[in-house]
Amino acid sequence: GTRIRFRTPSIEGAAGIETVPATQDRMGVGVETTAQIDFNRNSMAEVRSAVPGVVREVSVELGQRVAEGDVLFTLESAHVGDLKARWGAARDRVAVARSNLVRQRDLRGDGIASERQVELARQEFEAADAELRSIDQALRMSGASRGGRSGRFEVVAPIAGTVIRRPAIVGTFAGESDS
Repeated sequence: GTRIRFRTPSIEGAAGIETVPATQDRMGVGVETTAQIDFNRNSMAEVRSAVPGVVREVSVELGQRVAEGDVLFTLESAHVGDLKARWGAARDRVAVARSNLVRQRDLRGDGIASERQVELARQEFEAADAELRSIDQALRMSGASRGGRSGRFEVVAPIAGTVIRRPAIVGTFAGESDS
């Protein structure tokens, strides 16, 4: 209910305001106006690889609907291959350190090993376990599984939606800054 009144009708005319009685008429096919159509940015996702690699397979097409978790493309990365090899070695190191810690505790219980030896074995186990967890986290962030020695890994859709842009093609290099 806000009303604006001009002092005189001549001010209305000078401002280009004209008052006419309402009439019923047919509307045209369209209305011309300036506008910008854009996507809802709260419902979009830029998909990037957490580690650089070469695109080996593209699993989606432009305009295709995808569900959350669907594979978008497969990359191959020397960095992921290195992480997988290090993960296997770190897993073996944890197993050895764990068994050494158990052995040192048993020897300490029998009075053969010193408390210092048990402490050193515990520190070695904790260091190996921390390294394994760190490598595991790096693999999870990249989207790679722990199994195998291959540096291949899949990049999946973080949300459900429609593919509106797909610059990736087989053989191109994809870095952390490339969507």
